[in-house]
Amino acid sequence: MGTRGTKSLLERKAENPEYRKRQEEGYAAFKLEAQILAALEQKGWSYSQLADATQTSKSNICRDLKGGGLPAASLSRLYRIAEALGMRLVTLLIPKEQVQFVVPEIEALVRRSFNAAFGEPEVKTRAALPASPYASENVAAGSAVLVADSAKGGLVYTY
Repeated sequence: MGTRGTKSLLERKAENPEYRKRQEEGYAAFKLEAQILAALEQKGWSYSQLADATQTSKSNICRDLKGGGLPAASLSRLYRIAEALGMRLVTLLIPKEQVQFVVPEIEALVRRSFNAAFGEPEVKTRAALPASPYASENVAAGSAVLVADSAKGGLVYTY
């Protein structure tokens, strides 16, 4: 709440369903971008190497992985990127009214699976993470993301 009982600009924007929808879509793309960048770093690959492995141009990879560019990437290219990085892109259609219940359960299942395989992940703040040439400049303060931990092969929660 803003001063003197007025709503802040962010609070007023959050009341707009279209604004909330854009924010949710952007955050989903950010989480996917963070996972791809962490996997790139784990493999020690450059954008050029990823482009070669996915049989696309470096400019496509650069455009896709710059902050906010991922939603414009083709689904086919995202599948190829995941495959090249030794991962699998999983897409789901979930009824809107069930998203708030289903997605947290899926995320918890993934965390438990990784934790069972690799042990409990270390929790770090974004400031405590080492600098990366692949790091996105569009990390929102206070956001939490699961990314691969290149040292342990598990997950790191970043805030």
